[in-house]
Amino acid sequence: MIARAPMSGLPAPALGLERLLDADSVALHRLFADGQPLSAELTSCLSGCDLVIDSLTWGHAAARERLRGATTGRLVELDPRPDPDSTEHIVDQWAVALRRNGVSLASTDRGEPLVLSVGNSSDGPRECLRNRCGQSGGNAPDRPWVLMHPGSGGRRKCWPLERFIQLADRLAADGCRPAFLLGPTERDWYASSWTDRLSGHGPVICEPDLQELIRILRGADLYVGNDAGGTHLAAAAGVPTLVLFGPTDPRVWRPLGLAVHVLSPPAGPTADMEWLGVGQVHARCGDLLSRCPRE
Repeated sequence: MIARAPMSGLPAPALGLERLLDADSVALHRLFADGQPLSAELTSCLSGCDLVIDSLTWGHAAARERLRGATTGRLVELDPRPDPDSTEHIVDQWAVALRRNGVSLASTDRGEPLVLSVGNSSDGPRECLRNRCGQSGGNAPDRPWVLMHPGSGGRRKCWPLERFIQLADRLAADGCRPAFLLGPTERDWYASSWTDRLSGHGPVICEPDLQELIRILRGADLYVGNDAGGTHLAAAAGVPTLVLFGPTDPRVWRPLGLAVHVLSPPAGPTADMEWLGVGQVHARCGDLLSRCPRE
């Protein structure tokens, strides 16, 4: 697989791959540059492939022809955008499109967690989480940890920050340890303002690298987040995950994993996240924590 950072920083076996290449390191952008030869690294990678699934160059005929010329294998184009008339999960839509083009696929089984373990660390997932939250060591009872990610790539998909804060306060009153997870999108949107507002209500973990992020996620008893990349990663890592939906359709975009739970508008997608109250999320958190105690 050729992928962009930060995914390209993961060890390939963690994703069931033989090789995982960084798009920048193989100069993948040259596919779209007239007159620039493809890099030797990209040509070497493509030349040995029997099948190339292309989800990058759709709508760019010249780039697709350059890609076709770099491989002797079969080239199949996959438009990653969802069919606006379909309510099938996006993974199933991709599978249908590939099968229609003669690609043989195993069942799109959604049961097994995608990410099982990453990297080498002397700390287990729980200790990694505790260390990042300043709670390492000691003999105090280990209360349930709830990780909350209040951001997303789309602002309309974000449950209001004040409601995450109220949820954290309620969980702390229940005896849980709430913590917040912020990524580069939140940094770009809000600079330090989110960190300042959240830090009085729980530890704030800012921009861990992807391997550390997976260890941190796996140390939590429950993850609560919007429809966002970090939420899909938590679900794939097998963490009990509560996803808050509004403008997007969970039938299409629901994260896949063993323990994914969804709160979505009863009448279908809404314009924003105002429909969802703190009490609803708090009640579902309590239910999930009682049903999924840490062993």
